Amino acid sequence: MVDMSTREKWVIAPLLVLIIFTGVYPKPITDVITPAIHYTMQDVGKSDPMPSALGGGK
Repeated sequence: MVDMSTREKWVIAPLLVLIIFTGVYPKPITDVITPAIHYTMQDVGKSDPMPSALGGGK
């Protein structure tokens, strides 16, 4: 018995390409969600924490 038919392979192939592309080059997705994250953080009243390795550490 065959695990996947040819039709199923054609359906899954673009999803795999999208997953791999997103893993290698996530910037298009992060560019889209960054404004929403900033608005949400403003609504909550919090600021984006600065990483301790880049600045302001004791």
